[in-house]
Amino acid sequence: MTDIYSPRLNSPGTGVVITGAASGIGLASAHALAAMGRSVALWDINEPGARMAAAEIADRFAVKSIGLKVDLRDPQA
Repeated sequence: MTDIYSPRLNSPGTGVVITGAASGIGLASAHALAAMGRSVALWDINEPGARMAAAEIADRFAVKSIGLKVDLRDPQA
């Protein structure tokens, strides 16, 4: 599966920000990137979901992970 990603995404030890990461495609992307050794910042409007997902990813993949409440629809957020 890793060959579908660009070589830059396959660099373990580097980080990536994922929006909509508490569920669905965002969460699946976070899992896939963490499985490659990437640190992940999970941004979602659902803060509890983002934090729970980040904790699970950190435990499962032994990578740095943080879940934050971010509302990209709100320019003041």
